Amino acid sequence: MSNIRKDAVNRSSKLIQAAEETGFFLSQEQCVNELMANKGRSPEDDPHQSVPLDSESTDSKICCWSKITSQQSDFANEQPLLQAIIEDAGHICLFLPKFHCELNPIELFWSYIKESYQKQAHTAKTFPSSKILFEEVRQSCPLITIRKYVRRTDRQLSVYREGYSGAESEALMKLYTSHRCVPRRAAMYV
Repeated sequence: MSNIRKDAVNRSSKLIQAAEETGFFLSQEQCVNELMANKGRSPEDDPHQSVPLDSESTDSKICCWSKITSQQSDFANEQPLLQAIIEDAGHICLFLPKFHCELNPIELFWSYIKESYQKQAHTAKTFPSSKILFEEVRQSCPLITIRKYVRRTDRQLSVYREGYSGAESEALMKLYTSHRCVPRRAAMYV
């Protein structure tokens, strides 16, 4: 058994014990799989696996430790500190999925700023003048462009909601540039 697997088995036994103390069931295989996946490896990648794990029932509704904690009432009702600060200031806090910059209109806004800044960067010779140029470029983005970026991300969300991904979603986004959302029957035209 490799050291990574031994470490995962040791840590999983602690997690299982903590889960059982709170009235939940986790199989050792589930815990080891999750811990090794978090390390960037799957259990099948372990060439030194010599001791098979107990294959207890895996049809439990609770599949991992994070799901257990998310179902606890004190975690479910708790609000993240960042969200509390933002909402106390009167703003809306929106958490977006990682690595999906196409769903965040601020990314499109930043691309506009970077492109405009690069076109005018030769005029700024010092750092203070660069800061001034940045503020000018940031303020120069038209409101209609920002609204266009928000509509684009809304269309992308509607494409994902309909179940399209990959090449289909790109084709639908190109086909429906003027609509607020992509129609449900859109796949017939792609």
